[in-house]
Amino acid sequence: MKYTVKFNVENDEKLIKDVMKLDSLCYSQDMQGIFDTIYARYSKNKDSFVLIYDKDYLIGYICFFPISNRLMESIYKYNNFHDTDIQPEDIVEYDKSDKYNIFIISVVIHPTYQGSEVIKYLSDSFVDRIKYINQNNKINKIIGISVSNKGSKFMEKLNLSKIKELKNGHMLYDCDYVRIRR
Repeated sequence: MKYTVKFNVENDEKLIKDVMKLDSLCYSQDMQGIFDTIYARYSKNKDSFVLIYDKDYLIGYICFFPISNRLMESIYKYNNFHDTDIQPEDIVEYDKSDKYNIFIISVVIHPTYQGSEVIKYLSDSFVDRIKYINQNNKINKIIGISVSNKGSKFMEKLNLSKIKELKNGHMLYDCDYVRIRR
């Protein structure tokens, strides 16, 4: 089956609504963001999604963005961090810093496509996108928080290492840019 990978989608509001619809199929309500917050973060840095489509239907995505040093330090320091707490001011634009720390905020695959080759398309496309971004920028670390066993396996597949368990049972992962892999 052939899938389409997209970045920097033009129709911002439709994209966020499609992302939220997919989230509703995969996350409990308390794990889902709200439109205004998601849209504001996306507006701050539009190169924040790797999207996988089956025809015109969104079937998976990774949302990631460069974060401020202050937020990075806070994530490592505290044990009660929740990714929906990230505000637009925590997101850095790629031309505004010497080094960037990338935060993977969510990885979602439509339930019908879970267990298929979509995860490989998604992880390969994410690594390719990170390498593309790094051509013009200096990526230091890539971090993410997994909320499930599948999320932990995904982080480990990318070569991120478990750093600690948070109070809510979620796991913090990280790796230096040079260690990221498909």
